[in-house]
Amino acid sequence: MDRRLDNGSCMSGDVHVQFCERLVGKFRRPTHLIITGESKELLAEEVQPVVQQFLLERGLTLSVKKTRITSIEEGVEFLGQTMRKFKDKLMVKPSQKSVKRFIGKIREILKHNKEAKTSNLIGLLNPLIRGWTNYHRHVVSGEVFSKVDAIIWNMLWSWAKRRHPKKSLWWIMDNYFKPYKGYRWTFVGKLEDGGYIYIQRPCMVSIQRHRQISASANPYDPRDETYFESRLARLWQQGHFAMGNVRKLRDMQKGRCSECGMLITKETGWNIHHHIPKAEGGMDNLNNLRLLHPICHQKRHTKGFSQTTGSYMKDLKRA
Repeated sequence: MDRRLDNGSCMSGDVHVQFCERLVGKFRRPTHLIITGESKELLAEEVQPVVQQFLLERGLTLSVKKTRITSIEEGVEFLGQTMRKFKDKLMVKPSQKSVKRFIGKIREILKHNKEAKTSNLIGLLNPLIRGWTNYHRHVVSGEVFSKVDAIIWNMLWSWAKRRHPKKSLWWIMDNYFKPYKGYRWTFVGKLEDGGYIYIQRPCMVSIQRHRQISASANPYDPRDETYFESRLARLWQQGHFAMGNVRKLRDMQKGRCSECGMLITKETGWNIHHHIPKAEGGMDNLNNLRLLHPICHQKRHTKGFSQTTGSYMKDLKRA
């Protein structure tokens, strides 16, 4: 579509795109998108016909029933989150439908695992809770997380009481809930090795605002290589899975900097370096990444964007 809308719009249109069925296959799920404009008339009279024609030329149709034009002050739901403008501030929160779906999944797991081991039950719940909270942790979710945490706690309390109808409440509390990370009563299960596994509580997830990529940064410009490497390192430091990648890299390098060969510790810190720069087609996979001391990383980029590794990595490969 070759027509652009001016910035600073005050209206938002939720456009529902439904794929047409063809002989080559069938698209089961529709695609949603949002188009913003300065006024309701602009979206209805000018933008919507252009979108319909644009989709029609590509074998797509616009669902009239599910397409609506609304003011941003009234809010619009998109990808499980509600975007609404309060006075001069745009607020993005988890939508009520997303919260209900999430709670419904938790309820179904508890319903179908009434006799399961506590540790196995937590193993089923934790990935679901962690995934949902990580998805919404970058928006205004603190209050929602606290409410969801209370709902899940009450559901687990009812699950535990149902298993032991003849036991006292204090017995149930002592066997199923223990202090954890500053919270007095956290649902817990005992593992076979004698350790404990705790429920992932939504209220324990810290809110981390998303940082937009600098508009002037170019992944194909060697001068911006350090910017994208520092951004990747920051994202890795925020995620549990990503920190596992850091451990893998550290093990691959035997805990040493790939440039100078000295140990990498919490005190020294670390940076991520692309063996083959992204400007030259390098990827973010482990085979193309190196852990370097911050000072070594700075020196490396000062020398230039060579694809050769440090002397320690050469020695490591020979070994």
